[in-house]
Amino acid sequence: MENIKSIEHVLENMDPNIVYKTKDSIWTGLLFLIAGALFFGILSIGSWAPSSSVPQLLLVLGITSLIPGVLKLFLRKSHFVSAANHQKLKSFEIHFEATERDKLVRLYENGKVKDVHLLKSAQPGGLKIKVMATKDLSLCFSQVIGYVPFEFRPLTAPVQHTPDEAAYLKSLVK
Repeated sequence: MENIKSIEHVLENMDPNIVYKTKDSIWTGLLFLIAGALFFGILSIGSWAPSSSVPQLLLVLGITSLIPGVLKLFLRKSHFVSAANHQKLKSFEIHFEATERDKLVRLYENGKVKDVHLLKSAQPGGLKIKVMATKDLSLCFSQVIGYVPFEFRPLTAPVQHTPDEAAYLKSLVK
């Protein structure tokens, strides 16, 4: 089977004047870490009565602030942003019956995306269209993805859509 690139791979290699990749801010993680350090600081400075539950509360708050802080600081999500209007590209999927695979691939290869409604939709399964679009649908990419034993693989190359086609695809989401 030929090696077809995914939407994410195409977007990563696209001109930064059209789409660029960015990560979430580090400030959320830093704020959690600072809050955890403050809880531990208050715990170490204060002197509490032996029957007080405040030290346990501060310990739990400190730990529950530090763990997400470390995770949010080092495991930041990355996303794609349209350079024209600085909107994130959100992902959604449209699912079809696996028996419609050849028809769907043929429609995409012939550029007849607006005829997708003629195919049988289904619950999440082995065949889907993955769409990444901005909120205003000014920038939209989609690709047919199918389940090939043990993994989902792209079946078509990513296609950039007009705002009308993007609105049509968005209307198919249930």
